[in-house]
Amino acid sequence: MNYTIVIPYRNRAAFLPSTLASLPIGVPLVLVDNGSTDQSADICREFAATRPHVRCISHEGGGASAARNAGLAEVRTEWVYFFDSDDRFCAPTPFFQWDGVPPCDNLDVVCLRTTMERSDESGTRLKARAYRPTASPLHQILVTMLATQSMILRTAWLRSIGGWDESLPVWEDWELGLRVLLRKPRLFWADTAHAYHRIRLHGDSLTGSNFSDRAPARFAALKVADQLVSTLAGPVEQPRLHRALDLRRGILCGLLLREGYPLGAERPHTFPARCLMHLVKWGLRGAWRIALLLA
Repeated sequence: MNYTIVIPYRNRAAFLPSTLASLPIGVPLVLVDNGSTDQSADICREFAATRPHVRCISHEGGGASAARNAGLAEVRTEWVYFFDSDDRFCAPTPFFQWDGVPPCDNLDVVCLRTTMERSDESGTRLKARAYRPTASPLHQILVTMLATQSMILRTAWLRSIGGWDESLPVWEDWELGLRVLLRKPRLFWADTAHAYHRIRLHGDSLTGSNFSDRAPARFAALKVADQLVSTLAGPVEQPRLHRALDLRRGILCGLLLREGYPLGAERPHTFPARCLMHLVKWGLRGAWRIALLLA
């Protein structure tokens, strides 16, 4: 598989050295500085100085998605893999050498397992992210199987569906995963127990440490997703997908109420979603499982 890794970054000097050191040797790499004011750009330039396959570019303003699109514009390989600047590649061998991936000539997207890493005073804990080999947009809406780190995309195909939505500062990878599935790509789920990517969760993550910090942006992502379903889904599946989006809204509202966020008109529209909202507010865990049944 001929692919390029794209990493946007902004003020990630504490994480970039270990992220860069984890990457497969010799794979083309585009590092996109998104207006850093710390030593991040210096770290990347030093890393690239002795590696001809690494390019450093700058793209200030517009957020992570705009930086990803700037990196996408620089990609010259057939495939592209987006990587967050505080994560790590953790495979014993790169996935392009794995025998389980079929010839990619007839594919648009290859999906891989990822692992989440959370470190605190009690130590480091690992948890496998949701991985459900299905092309159902409904599962993406409620479970988020496809995220930034779990998709290797054919470069031309990603460009043809519009790249990253630069209007979304959060849940942009959830929206892209939904848009990918609604476009009905030629999709392959890598059937391996090993996760190639370790997502590091910390207080300075792009998505924040709670739901309230960027609540309006999360509701904006739900609105974009609702428009995608109305535009791209068939008439038979639209009602169920809209219902799933309202259930996700109910889960989000419940989490916000638990944090003391004052809800207004953002509340869910249907009775099942409103019930789910209150259950989540009262501490229900695994609400997505109930949502899958209700959808």
